[in-house]
Amino acid sequence: MASCKAAAQACAPDIALMDLRLKNGDSGEDVARWLRNGMGVRSIFVSGNLDEAWETRLSVLDPVAFVGKPVLSIRLADALAQASSAI
Repeated sequence: MASCKAAAQACAPDIALMDLRLKNGDSGEDVARWLRNGMGVRSIFVSGNLDEAWETRLSVLDPVAFVGKPVLSIRLADALAQASSAI
């Protein structure tokens, strides 16, 4: 997670596209929590593992949207439009 934190601090994102399973075994949920609590950055969760239980669990992080895989460009565009309105 250290590399995720360093990248976020270096670029100060407005929004994060966050998968649940990250490289090197990092948890997208943990990184999203750190981004939200530490930097005020909200996430769009993109994953092939999203279901109602995950959406409920992640709702405490105030996500902008959930996008399932395979990603359809229209769904991603809608989520980014929501993010734009939320920022």
